Order: sequence, then C-alpha cells, then structure tokens
Amino acid sequence: MRHSHSAAEPTTRQLLDPVPQEGDNGLFTMSWYPICLSTEVATGQIIGRDFLDGRVIVMRGQDGTAQVMSAYCPHMGADLSVGDMIGDTVRCAYHHWRYERNGACTATASGDPVPRNARLFTFPTTERFGVVWAFNGHEPLFALPDLPYPDSELLMRSEIHPETLNLDPWIICCQVPDNQHHRVVHGMQFTGDPLDDITWGDYSLLYDMNAVKNGQPLSFTMGSIGTTMFLQHGTMDGRWMGFIAGFAMPRPGTCQIYFIAMVRACEGDDQENKKFMDRVMEFEMGTLIEDAPIFNSIHFRPGTPSGSDRALVLYLDFLREYPRGHPAAEYIR
Repeated sequence: MRHSHSAAEPTTRQLLDPVPQEGDNGLFTMSWYPICLSTEVATGQIIGRDFLDGRVIVMRGQDGTAQVMSAYCPHMGADLSVGDMIGDTVRCAYHHWRYERNGACTATASGDPVPRNARLFTFPTTERFGVVWAFNGHEPLFALPDLPYPDSELLMRSEIHPETLNLDPWIICCQVPDNQHHRVVHGMQFTGDPLDDITWGDYSLLYDMNAVKNGQPLSFTMGSIGTTMFLQHGTMDGRWMGFIAGFAMPRPGTCQIYFIAMVRACEGDDQENKKFMDRVMEFEMGTLIEDAPIFNSIHFRPGTPSGSDRALVLYLDFLREYPRGHPAAEYIR
C-alpha cells in the first residue's frame, strides 16, 4: 500500500542551528556564576562547591575578602575544602601543603622545596548583592550590572532556591526575549511590543516593559546579563524594586537559582520594607513556580519559530557567537 503526504505535511523536522550546550567540546560560556551566599563563608573559613565540570573552594581571608580557587591540591589531589586556614593561606588536610590567595603554594610540611608548578587556579572573584561570584575565564569580560541606585541605598535579601533544575542556565535567559512565553505562561498583557526596542550589548540585552499581570500594573527594565543572570528593576505596588536571579551551574545540564531582591531603604520603615521585600520575593518565586515544570522537562531545540519569535531568534544568534572557554579545566577536574 502506498502512503501519500499532503503538501503541508513535512516528512522531516526542520531545525535551526543548535546552540552549544554547556560542556560541549569541554567548553563553557564565559560569564559570572554565583558560587555561594556571602553568609555561607566566614572569615578564616573554606567551603567547597561543585562548579562547571569540577570542583572549587571559596576561602575568606583575615581581611574579609573572598576568593574562588580550584579545589584539588596539585600534590596528590586532596579536596582542599576539608583543609583549614592558617592565617591567609589554605592548608591541605592530606600533607599540609599551603596555598596563598593568588594560588601559589608557599610551603610543604615536609620541608621539601615547593615544586614550580604547584599552584591552584584562581578565578576572577567578586562579592556583591550578598553573593560570591566567579568568572569563567582568566579576566572578566564585563562587570556585574549596576542598578539605578547605589548599593548603599538598597536593602537586599539573597536566597538560594532549594531545587536544582535540569537545564543549562542560558536556557532560562532565553525566556527574557521570548514574547510568547511572557504572554501565555505568565499572563502578561503588554502595552505595545516591548521587544521592538531592545538594547543589545556585547554581553547583554535590556528592554523596557509596561504590562499588566493579574490586574497588577508593572513597569520594568528587564534583561539578560552574560548567560547566567536575569536583571529586573522598576515599579511594583507604587514602589521601586530591583531583582537579580543568578544561575549557578553545579555540573553541565543543571542550574541552581540565586534570588536577590532589592528595595530602597528610604521609601519605608523597617516593617514596611520587610513586607515589600516579601512581596517582591513572592512575585519572583511565583514566576519560577510557573516555569519549573517546563524547565525540568524541556528538550530545548530551536525548531520552527513564528513571527512573535523575532527577538528570541536574535538572542539565539547571540548565544551561538557567545565566547566560550575553560581555562581552569586541568585544575578543577
């Protein structure tokens, strides 16, 4: 029996060019990744975290400065997170070799001369918004974003969502220019098309959005910073709010979200500020609750875009050209 296909029925699925997955060919997007909350590492303490396709430590010296470094001792591979701090040096628990903040080994407990190549990889590290961040690269390509008001005027709350999602962080960033997603999943009713006026940077996109959700008027600037950060600030309930979601990657194909809510201290008393901060967190957590079933089941493949996807298609091109590297590979694995 012969089977015929109508002219409108494709016999093969048409796909756009794929976006590289994190870890493809051993490479990762070069962006700022949250590693831990500031409160998780005290002065004189070391903690360990899985990162990219390996492991890192965060140490905090006596001056209070945090530093992210590769976790494995180059001597015999012990995990330095089970070591301790001696002054401003990290001491390996296995043979008591010691490492400075710049990654250099300064001493061996045996008295043997320090081998020339005995050093750790030091990631560019910054601490802001209540989070310790590391950049995947030798030097940062860009800085963390500034808000309309200085940090000193803002109250901030930082939390880690307890669930690890099963997708690369950049896939969440794809929601930022996804007009269809905002409308049908999050119920946004827009004034005009906010994606007509995107400001594209070398490593970012930003646009202004005026919308109504569940009868609530919203006026925000929204954007994606690098491949691992969602930025939002504007007015809600008649007050200014700021929000950042930072996307950690404990291993390829996974994402853990750091929520950072910000309000202006001068706009209310302690009780009012706490109540509004709760409101901001509730709003942003609600968005994640709407997205989580999609994120944990998606098999992300750019396929058959329609007219509403023009900004998303440009963002996919942005991701295909985005710098990738892994200079810490031989140190953290």
